[in-house]
Amino acid sequence: MAGAREAAGAQEVAGLVLAAGGGRRLGGRPKAL
Repeated sequence: MAGAREAAGAQEVAGLVLAAGGGRRLGGRPKAL
């Protein structure tokens, strides 16, 4: 299912952003993405 694939991709991206310290910039709010 494409939807499941997109969700998995979003989680990966979010993880990379957090690992890069981007989460702190956004105040730790995933919704900002």
